[in-house]
Amino acid sequence: MSAKPTYEELEQRVLELEKADFKRKRAEDALRESEERLKFVLDGSQLGFWDWNIETNEVIRNAHWAEMLGYTLEEVECSVKQWTDLHHPDDRVAAWQSIQDHLEGRTAAHKIEYRMLAKDGHYKWILDQAKIVSRDSQGKPLRMSGTHTDVTERKKAEEALKENEQRYKSAQRMGQVGNWEYDLTTRNFWGSDEAKHIYGFDLESKKFTTHEVEKCIPEREQVHQALVDLIEKNKPYDLTFEIRPITGPDKKIVKSIAEVVKDHAGLPIKVVGVIQDITKQKEAEKAMIHLERQLRQSQKMESVGRLAGGVAHDFNNMLSIILGHTEMALEQVDPALPLYVDLEEICTAANRSADLTRQLLAFARKQTIAPKVLDLNETVEGMLKMLRRLIGEDIDLVWLPGTNVWPVRMDPSQIDQILANLCVNARDAITDVGRITIETGKAIFDEDYCADHVGFVPGEYVLFTVSD
Repeated sequence: MSAKPTYEELEQRVLELEKADFKRKRAEDALRESEERLKFVLDGSQLGFWDWNIETNEVIRNAHWAEMLGYTLEEVECSVKQWTDLHHPDDRVAAWQSIQDHLEGRTAAHKIEYRMLAKDGHYKWILDQAKIVSRDSQGKPLRMSGTHTDVTERKKAEEALKENEQRYKSAQRMGQVGNWEYDLTTRNFWGSDEAKHIYGFDLESKKFTTHEVEKCIPEREQVHQALVDLIEKNKPYDLTFEIRPITGPDKKIVKSIAEVVKDHAGLPIKVVGVIQDITKQKEAEKAMIHLERQLRQSQKMESVGRLAGGVAHDFNNMLSIILGHTEMALEQVDPALPLYVDLEEICTAANRSADLTRQLLAFARKQTIAPKVLDLNETVEGMLKMLRRLIGEDIDLVWLPGTNVWPVRMDPSQIDQILANLCVNARDAITDVGRITIETGKAIFDEDYCADHVGFVPGEYVLFTVSD
């Protein structure tokens, strides 16, 4: 039987118990203060807190976790299932996989953004961050604690920014306008996707540098000097120049405008600019100039036509008199006389002149063209005597008719006019003695030939050439 403790021993024991109780109360007070500070921090930072007991699968959450989704704390279950049930179906697998990766030691922390269904039926974006806070003696996870942050507004801002960037890129693409920047401190050069596209670079290319870009510019020295003048002398940079893209069309016409950005001390720090592909615009301007020239020529020819019509009408009246008197003279002259042949020549020349007059009237839109099927060789042979007189004695006229030449359908006076014009032009080009050759033949143009000659249509053609 053990001896009873003495008074002193009992007193000592009481003191030890009081001391232990005091320490416990201090620890409880410290824990309560710590929890209050944590609650204050979480409430102040608008963070939702959760603590997961992995062994019991129980989850403790604070009020803000529930309020973030429009619930009260009493409406929230203390289970993992409710957490997963509130996930957006497309995010559920990724969210749970992030938890598993951390539990199995593949990541230093659990951190992921996903959507959760709020009480009002809308989804909110949540930033979920957590770490393991307790393990057993073998290192097995026992507890995980983390926070929820509502990042819905940030996500909306990011989406709006993404949409704006897409609209910006679309506008640049449709307008064929790119922008670029050149950092004067780092010498780094940056260009937008459309700027790269204009120069023929791949959008992911790392070679889009000032050196590579200047290779595409035949007038690189002038362009470079304009950039130097902008930086050093603040001269306006507004250029139009030709480029040779590294891929795509052989050449483009671009317009580039730039300005200098300065720091608070007024020193240049970078150059920002835009570049626009104006190739189609320039082609349209050329086409417009061509059309304007055609219009002026058409107006001029209309005036000439009116004049020619008036002259031709008067000339035709005089020819009628010449032909009438010549025909009467032929009836009175003996065909055996040389004079009869001369009168026939006058009739022939007068008839050809009448044909030319008819051509003038057709040109003036006062008489229609009268095309008919004819033998081109016969028509040319009928012109040879007049053509020889037209070109003079110092120039030989060589006639090389083709064999089995297909018939043509056109106004004979048009052939006369073409031959006369070509022979006169050839005569004027010959300074002394020379030769003019008229030749006919056949030609067949296939699809390959027509592909290389704009305006040609495959088929069988009659060849008619005048050369000197």
